[in-house]
Amino acid sequence: MIRKNLDFIEHELDIATEPAVRFAIEEAIARRKYDEASTQLKISEMELLLSGLSQP
Repeated sequence: MIRKNLDFIEHELDIATEPAVRFAIEEAIARRKYDEASTQLKISEMELLLSGLSQP
């Protein structure tokens, strides 16, 4: 879901012309990329935790 939103926002950046609008869109992209990375890290941590629990 985050990736889909990020693709849409990056498309909006391509068509934006005003500097203030471009800046706001770039900020939104940075937040989405952070969210995506944070979510992936949490998933990796949870997988690691679960793999440790499944071992005897």
